[in-house]
Amino acid sequence: MRLITFIALLVVSIALLRAENPVGWTPVGTARHAWEHGIGIDGSACVVVKDAHEAFAGWLQRFPVRGDCAYALAAEVKTEGLASPERGRGAAIRLTFFNRSGQALGQSVFSEYLSGTQLWRALRLPATTVPTGAVYAEVTLGMTPGRGTACFDNARLEVKQVGGEIQSLIAAPGIGKWLGGDPRAEVPALPQFLRQNAWRLFKTPKAGTDGVGGIRLEYDSDRLRDVTVAWANTGLSSAPAPVVEGFAYEATWRLRIRRTVEGIDPHGPYYHFDTNSGGATFRPSVYRPDDQWHDYTVRFEVPRGGMDALASLGIGSGPGKSEQRTGRSITTLDVGGYTLLPVVEIQLKGGDFEASADRPEIVITPKQVKELFGDRPARMLIHYPGASCPSKTGKAGPIFCVDLQADPPQPYMVVEHAVGGLVADPFLSPDGTRVVFGSYPYATDGTMPTPPLEQGLYVATVKPRQAGSAAHRAERTRIAEKGFDPRWWAHPATGDEYILYVDTVMSTSDDIAGTTYLQKLKRGTCQPEGAPRVLIKGYAFRGGRSPDGRFICTTLPGYTLAELKPHAVEDALARIVFSEQRVCNGSISTDPRCPDHFLWINHQHTTISIRGLEGDITPRPGNAPGYSFVQWCEWATDGDFLTASPTHRNDDANPVLHDAWIYQFSTRRWVQVSRRAYTTHLWVDGASATPGTPTTPVTTATTTPTPPAAAPAYLFAWRNGNASLRAHAADGKPLFTTFAHPTRHGAALFDRHYALRLDEGAFSEPRVAQALTEAIRASGQLALVALIANQGGTGPIFSLASERDSNFALIAKAGSLSLRWKHGAQLTELPLGIRLTAQPLHLAITIRDGALRVYQNGKPVLNQPIAWDPARWTPLPLVLGQLPPAPGTWRGTLEGIILHHQTFSEAVIAAMATENLAVIARRIQTAPLRVKVRLIQQSDIPAPAETVYPRSYAIAAYDVLEVLEGRFTGKTIRIGRWTEMDNTRLGAALARKGDVETLQIEPLDAHPELEKEEVFDTLEIDPDTPVYFDIGPLRFAR
Repeated sequence: MRLITFIALLVVSIALLRAENPVGWTPVGTARHAWEHGIGIDGSACVVVKDAHEAFAGWLQRFPVRGDCAYALAAEVKTEGLASPERGRGAAIRLTFFNRSGQALGQSVFSEYLSGTQLWRALRLPATTVPTGAVYAEVTLGMTPGRGTACFDNARLEVKQVGGEIQSLIAAPGIGKWLGGDPRAEVPALPQFLRQNAWRLFKTPKAGTDGVGGIRLEYDSDRLRDVTVAWANTGLSSAPAPVVEGFAYEATWRLRIRRTVEGIDPHGPYYHFDTNSGGATFRPSVYRPDDQWHDYTVRFEVPRGGMDALASLGIGSGPGKSEQRTGRSITTLDVGGYTLLPVVEIQLKGGDFEASADRPEIVITPKQVKELFGDRPARMLIHYPGASCPSKTGKAGPIFCVDLQADPPQPYMVVEHAVGGLVADPFLSPDGTRVVFGSYPYATDGTMPTPPLEQGLYVATVKPRQAGSAAHRAERTRIAEKGFDPRWWAHPATGDEYILYVDTVMSTSDDIAGTTYLQKLKRGTCQPEGAPRVLIKGYAFRGGRSPDGRFICTTLPGYTLAELKPHAVEDALARIVFSEQRVCNGSISTDPRCPDHFLWINHQHTTISIRGLEGDITPRPGNAPGYSFVQWCEWATDGDFLTASPTHRNDDANPVLHDAWIYQFSTRRWVQVSRRAYTTHLWVDGASATPGTPTTPVTTATTTPTPPAAAPAYLFAWRNGNASLRAHAADGKPLFTTFAHPTRHGAALFDRHYALRLDEGAFSEPRVAQALTEAIRASGQLALVALIANQGGTGPIFSLASERDSNFALIAKAGSLSLRWKHGAQLTELPLGIRLTAQPLHLAITIRDGALRVYQNGKPVLNQPIAWDPARWTPLPLVLGQLPPAPGTWRGTLEGIILHHQTFSEAVIAAMATENLAVIARRIQTAPLRVKVRLIQQSDIPAPAETVYPRSYAIAAYDVLEVLEGRFTGKTIRIGRWTEMDNTRLGAALARKGDVETLQIEPLDAHPELEKEEVFDTLEIDPDTPVYFDIGPLRFAR
């Protein structure tokens, strides 16, 4: 008989309103229960039971059990004045087993009893076998009826396997049993594992750890020729493992991944239920192809329905993807072991009831709390996805509440993570009794989808909840099926409570398209009242509404302040105060003296600023002392405070790197609340503006800022990526009143001059389709103007088109320009005789009265009659580049684009060309630098699903092997390279140490457009090494 022992994980953390209970432990029986700090072993915390009445009383925790295991318990106990020294009385550990229906099986089992007054002593309950039919057990640390005190610390649970094959508790020694045979020799896999896939699978000691055999999988793209199914996936599956519904489990695979050439991303391991009916599947979201052993852990809650669990490991690639892959790629996956363990709450740290890495570590002191809030109650939400959440570096995870008046302040969990999804954007109600939050699917990697019933916005009461408790997870009310960025708002006249939210996902666009809603709640409850109302149609404001109802703001996307009809709950927009390019993390003021102010963070995430009607407000909060970066700032319910999450690295994907701080405006000081944090929100009772708040009240009558000089009302115009696009209807009415950019597809970005750079990507703008088409049909005229620089490829540069239809297109073919248009139902194409070059050329095309005129750099080069009748055009999107993006399509830059339904005179076109070409000539040129480099170290790069933004670049360190063009004398260099574009990983993200490449680079400081992009730089600071940026063609990871 084998014997496997492991310490299962009782609980560590903190938890009850006013810090009375540790999370996961429930007080039972009639007694005085306490959780006290400073009196446990070595001054730690412990649980206390005093003066029990009637029945056994103490602290209870529940955990799942298996029929082929035995369970032993131990704890340290201290007693004081505990009466009833007779046999069977005193302090003890109790263990009770239950079946699936919750009925107790047999008699409870007790340890020995301790009484009287004794210092810390070990108390043990010997290994107990599980009765037939038991699926979970309850352990109670407590005492029989009587007077006196019992203190418990260092609780431990041991599980002993007493026989049978139990793969859910086996590690590396059992891995070979998937295939059978001798695990010490390399043995080819059985044929069924190779059917219809591209993998070589065999057992080998090379794949094991500590000399024990494992499994190796090799993927070879050349084998895809034999694949006949839509998706090729290697499958390794364990035998079904009995699990208990409603409990949490943790599966861990020990893997080593090595990739040559381009390779592919692994799609596993994963853990799933009831695979024959397509049940839920859970996967870790980060893989490291660095040829090193790593543990990949999946934590999940077993759904209702009594299903068994199946552990599988799979890595796949479909033939459809391989058709676009060139060359040969090989990925090797070594499987060294696998375990499945029940997670009995969260891991015990140091064996006592202290805080663990799975929750924020609270560092604020009672003295600091007193200095900040006096005697006013205050509590703070901290969203913290800890190590036991489904995605270790993602944003799935629980929300904790910190009762700041407790002594000492401690966190308790109020919202558990949505299994496989994301809990985010927590906000406390104005009375501090409820929390609104989102359960979102979009921030995961798609392999852990939030179940459909989990998506949306929820409201829950603020109270302690236990992880893994299905009953506690059900204590929330969904108020919106599709909603993001919720904020509370109380009507200033009626006191009615509303949740403000939007229907579009946060993004790095500068466009705030969407709709802003108000959902009324039954006062003082979590229940919605009536249907949501459209507060603002056509714009998504996600930064909150001022308490007086007069102002609303938004950032990320956009950077916009608007004035509202103060008491309106529908159609409330009065005017747009200003709208500019995107900044981050907007939050409206809660100070009644300055309702127009709002917080925002710059693109580099280094500074918190404030802006209002009169412009930027000084002094600004800045950042907490000693920190280089900051994420997520929110105005508190009291206008004298804000909360933020500063960090030493500009990384929004890993909450371990962030801390939680409070800033007080009246004293201009920062106070740290916790180590480890994510988004935060602070509630303070009796919220009111503090006299010292450095803000300026807004007057009753506001003045509209002086508008910029009027620009011509072109039908469509977009100067460059640093400017807003402009569009008008035929009557001159603007189509956009806020800053706007088209949608990007694939590799569509801006260069250092903000020219629109297309690397086989595209920009599209469907919102102007109707106005453009109607105006051109009515006038029968068209004018197109643009600066074009060519980098190669074939396909549309500019078009009014969809994937199935086209009205008009300017096309690059073999380095020359052609024009294609629809006349009636026919498409006509005409070569223009203009050669494209890498140097920008100014192109103007006009069509009027059947005459086509073409101008190059302001001079006419073509005047030709054509058959032209746009009367049958249907509204189609405006597209720069080709949709969908594809290899080989046009690459180049565009600037100064104008599309109009009236033609321009030759003199006007010449003036446009002179002005635009003069701008080009005045630009400071950088000396070309082309180098051959070898990768030394890459920054840590999260997977696209774990980043907030759809684009990002990373800094890497290289040895300079050779300077091929330009001048560079250093031996080492740091280079920024795009690693993610359009939520898709680029080839640079897969680079490995030792890779040699030839790169065309420019100084990073010469690229101001990158200030608005997400950057990952986890290298050690080295001010002596110059930093450059790769400006070469982008290549997506194949």
